[in-house]
Amino acid sequence: MGNILNMDVGSLFNKKEDEQKTTSLDVESEQIIKAAPVETMFYDLNPDKKPAITPNQFSTETAKQGNSPLNSAPGAPNQNPFAAGVNGGLTRGTQPNISNQPNIPLPPNPQAATPLSNTITPGSVQIKKSSTGKIIGIIISILIVLTLAGGLYYFLVLSKDSELVELESPTEITLPEESTPTPIQPPVPETPKPKYMTFDFQTSSAAQIIATLKKYTADAKASGETKALEYLAVDLQNAPITFSAFSQKIGITLSPEITATLNDSFSIFVYNENALAGIGLAIEIKDEATLKTALLASEKDLVSALNPIILDRPAGEIDKNTIVFGSGTYKEVPVKFYNLPNANGLSIDYAVISNKLIFGTTRFTFESIIDSIKSQSTPQ
Repeated sequence: MGNILNMDVGSLFNKKEDEQKTTSLDVESEQIIKAAPVETMFYDLNPDKKPAITPNQFSTETAKQGNSPLNSAPGAPNQNPFAAGVNGGLTRGTQPNISNQPNIPLPPNPQAATPLSNTITPGSVQIKKSSTGKIIGIIISILIVLTLAGGLYYFLVLSKDSELVELESPTEITLPEESTPTPIQPPVPETPKPKYMTFDFQTSSAAQIIATLKKYTADAKASGETKALEYLAVDLQNAPITFSAFSQKIGITLSPEITATLNDSFSIFVYNENALAGIGLAIEIKDEATLKTALLASEKDLVSALNPIILDRPAGEIDKNTIVFGSGTYKEVPVKFYNLPNANGLSIDYAVISNKLIFGTTRFTFESIIDSIKSQSTPQ
């Protein structure tokens, strides 16, 4: 770019100089023409009045106008054609012999004399080639830098983004296998823990033992309890009372064949059945088969044998020959029962369940005892 500016400025200066030279030549030519003697028709008509012009006068006149290319060379002969005509004795009507005149140098051609300002030199070509090479080198360097920056950006950003996309790709979700729903078991009623029924066993009589039973049945009635309540018989020292000692104290008289199959562990149940006070017994057994046979053989004697626990029994004797036990089933449990006559719902019921012999003095007392024992034997 600098070279081109230099070339343009140089061209302007050269053009200015050429214009000045051309103007100088035009002025000199005009001066020569003005200095040349002019022959008018007046002198042709009056030759005697024509002034004589000497060569020296013409040369002096032209010299006064300034330097001219015609006399600029020192020692050059006077080549003015008008002067030659005068000196050579040319007369009016004759033409100067141009062929005999020496060659007059023409004014210099400005365009020919001055070299073109935009002429291409080897130096300028070298400068342009050098500038073009620098520009190409800069462009190549920029492309290399951009390529390296793009590769670095791809490595640092796009490669991490692709890894994140791979990590965030949804994984296959495995649904749990369908399993057969477990049937919901109905809640098992909570079995009440046995309570203790305390007797002054050492000093109490049978009547006092029966009075204690009535007291607990009255408490159950007052509480509004609808289930049979289980009690463990203990003395004042909280020592368990055996069934054999309890039977002897209260007056229960079972046959030796039945008592031989029973253990000493037992429970007393109290049930509130409207106006009746139900009492029940659950005695652990030793030999179930022998017990059942003995019970069948002693059914007619069971009413009198269990009379002490039949509370509120009407007075009067029952002929045992008229006693016949009926058979039935309650919740798949075989039961035997005898309804006391004129007793307003009192009865003697018995069954063998879960290795226990059960007695009940009312129907609902007996069934409530079976429910309680079955709930205890059912796995929780």
